[in-house]
Amino acid sequence: MQLLIVSDSHGNKRILNELVSRYSDKVDAFVHCGDSELSSDDLIWGIMDTVRGNCDFDGGYQDVFVSRKLEYEYLVTHGHHHDVKRTLEQLKATAREENVPFVFYGHSHELKFDYQDGIFFINPGSIQSPRGRLTEPTYCLLKAEGSHLDIQVYTDKHVQLVKMSYHSDKLIKF
Repeated sequence: MQLLIVSDSHGNKRILNELVSRYSDKVDAFVHCGDSELSSDDLIWGIMDTVRGNCDFDGGYQDVFVSRKLEYEYLVTHGHHHDVKRTLEQLKATAREENVPFVFYGHSHELKFDYQDGIFFINPGSIQSPRGRLTEPTYCLLKAEGSHLDIQVYTDKHVQLVKMSYHSDKLIKF
């Protein structure tokens, strides 16, 4: 399973189109974790799985999206209804309810990976307005195969941030 995960584009449709053009034949799915500020009927959503963020006022978005079509199931949410700036406990409870091993979220604009109780939590940061110690806009490429997981981090200029990436060669319970 290979995914491109992006969040918090805040009106920057150009970068979303660029990502689709660049990776359309390289990933199984595109994931956007909310705050696009685009219309829910924008054509990009025929390509990307997305959710409503706190800056998405169009009523056509879902708050939570679950994909069960690839090798590993995943949940996408923005995170503002789950208190993600303070804790992952509410996200963990939702992931358990949905029985998914991956949760992708945004809202904080900070790149973050966590593994708790058999669930991977991935915040790709913001492709438009990063916050925290990393000042570059980011997106992630995730590859999960068997018991191996790779998460590569890239800037909006498509430069890999090797030190920010994650790799696991050991057996991981999904």
